Amino acid sequence: MPGTPFFDEMVRTGRLLTTDWDRYNGKVDAVFRPSNMSARELEQGVAWFADQYYSLPSIFDRLFCKSRVGIWWNLPRNLGYRLALH
Repeated sequence: MPGTPFFDEMVRTGRLLTTDWDRYNGKVDAVFRPSNMSARELEQGVAWFADQYYSLPSIFDRLFCKSRVGIWWNLPRNLGYRLALH
């Protein structure tokens, strides 16, 4: 967030890529350059992780084998995220 020491450091070191707040969605756009990879590599890594996490086998395992809350609450939410990613 602007005004924080972290934000100031990102600006000072040239790692902040944009201040277009619409791109600060936490889902698709890299808004900063990580120190050990390119912004594109970060975007690809996040996309790969989301694809793995919201794969049908992962959803099944999470909901039927590990979930402590109701399936009727989590199944639509997980499938919705999966559809939104594709």
